[in-house]
Parts: sequence; C-alpha cells; structure tokens
Amino acid sequence: MVWIQVIVLAIGIVLTGAGFLFENKMRSLRIIGMPLVGCYWLLQVPYFLGEQDLVNAAFSGLGLPLFGYIAYADLQDMKEELELEGPRFMSGLVFYSSGPYFLVYYIPILSGVIIYLVAHNSVGLLSLFGHSYSLGSIDYGASKWFLSDPSHFVSIPIIPTRLDIVLSCTALQSMMIFAGAVLAVKAPWNRKKIGFLLTVPVIYFLNLIRNAGVIYMEDVMGLSHNVAHHTIGKGWSLVALIILAFILFRHLPEVSDALNGVMDMHKIVFSRQKQH
Repeated sequence: MVWIQVIVLAIGIVLTGAGFLFENKMRSLRIIGMPLVGCYWLLQVPYFLGEQDLVNAAFSGLGLPLFGYIAYADLQDMKEELELEGPRFMSGLVFYSSGPYFLVYYIPILSGVIIYLVAHNSVGLLSLFGHSYSLGSIDYGASKWFLSDPSHFVSIPIIPTRLDIVLSCTALQSMMIFAGAVLAVKAPWNRKKIGFLLTVPVIYFLNLIRNAGVIYMEDVMGLSHNVAHHTIGKGWSLVALIILAFILFRHLPEVSDALNGVMDMHKIVFSRQKQH
C-alpha cells in the first residue's frame, strides 16, 4: 500500500513541477499533477484514523478537494486567459516544498543525516549552558532505503534521557514550505535571497532552541512531555512561524499577493462562469 501511495505522490510532484517550470509548453501537466498529490493525501486518511489523529485525518481528507479546485481554476485560466497567479504559485509551492521533503521522509538514510545534524546541534546548544548530553545510535527502523511503515520512523535517542529526536523535530517541513513559497513567486532573485535568509536559517536556529528547551524542561525541570513538547514547544513554534511569515510578507510582498490570489480565485473563476 505504501508503494502505491509513493508512486502516486511521485508522479503528482513530477507532473506538477514540469507544468510549473515549463509552463509555456507543459502547463497542462500540473493540472493533472495537483489532483494526484491530493489523492496521496486522501490515501493518508486511514493511517491517521488508525492513529486516532482526527485533526490530521481531516486535513488529509481536504487535500484532494483543495488541489482539485486549484487544478480546476488553472484549467479555466488556460481556457479563458484569466491571468491567475494563484494556481501557478500553488503548483510551484507544492513542487519545491513537497519534492525535497518527501524524498527525505521516505528515504531513512537521508532523514537520518538531517536528524543527526539537528540532534547534535541541539545537545551542543545545551552544552553551552553546562548541560551534558550525548547521542545514541540512529534507529533506521526496518530499512535504511525506504520507509515502508510510517510508524517505524528514524530516531536518535538523547542520552541519558528517554527522549528521541525524529524528523518532525527538525522543522524540515516548515523550512521547505517557506523555501518553496520564496522560490514559487515571481520576484527579483536578490529579494528572494533576502526572503530566504530571513526565514529558513532562522527557523533552523529557533528549532534548535525549541529542542534544547524541551529536553531541559523534561529532563531537568521534570515537566511532562505533553506540557513541554505539545503545549510550550508547539506554542513557541506557532508564534515564531507567524512572526516569520509577516517578516517574509514585508520583505517579499509577492508572497502575500500570491496567497491573496489563491484566496480570491473563486471570485474570478465563478464570476466568469456566471457571465457565460
């Protein structure tokens, strides 16, 4: 089943990327690719329901309607030349963010490198304040080359605690989303570089602080994992990402304009349909 999901995802990302990068000749490919990526998310619903994760199950279930709607708006744009920026931006965002992320996610040896780097830097940050921790051996799960079971994810134990660093602790997903947004918009490269530097490296560093803080709060202060990680850690992350989003919008307003274009697509597409 996992292989089917990965094949659907890979085809969807490749078609979406080709339609984005070569839109003058291959734009129609992203109209096929985006719904396929949505199908991948729909196929994740049973897994999340099995984990009793109703929030992620709901969001995954919305993937196909959302991406299908974007593909439909893109198709209408092709037919009637509506000059919509929203579908183009979303296809670029999906390509640039999902491609690298899922490549790392499904190849444990790649995720192991990133997890080790983040874990090493996190305990290194704690050592600056006199707290000594070390890393255990990387647990790749069933295989180093393919994640056949999402529940057997790569992890590195923090010794002498009971805590592990996994891929979700690296903030890779957040960094890829911000990087993808920067790359997907039409803007001068100089300002894109500034937008990238103001967000992606900052997310990495702030995440190290979060990891170090969670380790300290649980191991030294004795707080529960629910309070330290789920409440304080995730709350800190949400506030930081919101602030960084506003910073990105300030220095690269094309991202904000593109997101507004996504929100306003229905006004243009459906108003034109009524006219016909």
